Amino acid sequence: MVVAVDATRPGLELSTFPGEVNVIMADAVIVTKVRQADRKAVEKVVRNVKSVNSRARISKADMEVEAENPALISDKRVVVVEDYPTVTHGGAPYGAGYVVAKRHNAVVVDPRPYATGFLKRVYEEYPHIGPVLPSAGYTQGQLKDLESTLNSAEVDVIVNASPINIASILRLNKPVVNVVWNLKVVEGPTIPKLVDEFLAKSKR
Repeated sequence: MVVAVDATRPGLELSTFPGEVNVIMADAVIVTKVRQADRKAVEKVVRNVKSVNSRARISKADMEVEAENPALISDKRVVVVEDYPTVTHGGAPYGAGYVVAKRHNAVVVDPRPYATGFLKRVYEEYPHIGPVLPSAGYTQGQLKDLESTLNSAEVDVIVNASPINIASILRLNKPVVNVVWNLKVVEGPTIPKLVDEFLAKSKR
């Protein structure tokens, strides 16, 4: 079992459910975003992991983020859809989608004026959220609110940094550019090495 933890948000690996349980059960833990995070934050995350799971292999990795088709968002007006937990109870004002949009000189349009139903309540409950749209879609009603908000937004393109391709489940009236992450291990065993080690042990 391989679990990823976030070095830019130290402490969450032990203070959330099922985050702590996942860390306790893990055979290997990948500490991500180590180049974006402060060195002390990385060290804190590593200490936290070791405090509850001394047997886990620990690797440190960078997360390289990019748009699948950056030319479509360059200098365009965009609305950014972010991973829901990251920008709600995760405490981040924005995520990967906003970072990519700004990198390509896109004009990020605040979705609040277009928010409907459930999403309006999300912004009231989590006022720290920046000019991005949480990817609420756990029920049909929430999906409808997300679809309505995106279709109403006066933008050229939707930048999607949620875990799924929203264009496959919503009827949208504007193009969607997906954001992708690439994991690069900078210290410790890589994912292929961890898998090889697991397979070698399972054959004994």
